[in-house]
Amino acid sequence: MVCPPVTWSDDQFGGFISNCDFKEVLVRGSSKHGHNLSNKENFYMAVNYLSGIKFRINTSVLEYLKNTDNEELLNELFKGKSSLQFFFSYNISLIFANRVIYLPIFSDWRGRMYTMPFYNTYQGSDFSLSLLEFWEGHILTTEGLNNLYIYPLPFGPSPTG
Repeated sequence: MVCPPVTWSDDQFGGFISNCDFKEVLVRGSSKHGHNLSNKENFYMAVNYLSGIKFRINTSVLEYLKNTDNEELLNELFKGKSSLQFFFSYNISLIFANRVIYLPIFSDWRGRMYTMPFYNTYQGSDFSLSLLEFWEGHILTTEGLNNLYIYPLPFGPSPTG
């Protein structure tokens, strides 16, 4: 979304500018399982906070991919079982480059939260994640760097040697 999502104040309306046509609900599957939402105020506060985070397309990655020298890389990404997802993520990124975007949130009946957008999301593929960055970034502090070292990376040397 290119505008801030409507805040949720009940489980029937919020997320989009108008979800009257979408019939979206905040907690999906809860009525089927007979679960009740307790502590709603904190739940709505968390969902509204996450939905209100500003993102942008990582134009450095996008420019790298658009470079004609990297056409072979794009062709490789657009092959195979995930090619349609890569195609949509890439083209959505081209459209929304240099704009503030928001990723509205919904929850399942267990309380797990998910982004409503499927193609460009921080919960998607590594490719999708690489195309997103925070609109309002911050300088990485020493404490932040130490926390990054704790996070296990799937590649590269460990920070301890």
